[in-house]
Amino acid sequence: MKGLTGKQGVIIPKLNIQNLILKKEVIEACEKGLFHIYAISTVDEGLEILTGLKRNEIDKKMNDTFQKFIDYYECDDEE
Repeated sequence: MKGLTGKQGVIIPKLNIQNLILKKEVIEACEKGLFHIYAISTVDEGLEILTGLKRNEIDKKMNDTFQKFIDYYECDDEE
């Protein structure tokens, strides 16, 4: 398949695997590692695939970012 680099893929619910119908070209691209189909059971699994981070790392980054906003706006309120 034209233009594939091996970084492209799709995330589907694990329950849909049994209903998956793929063109021959897609199957070949998957076999060659040029396209990926990720079957997930939870949103957390999807987040890990999309970010490359484990759930606890994602939570920490989000909490750190939220805390920065909270600190900023609390400082603003004191003026």
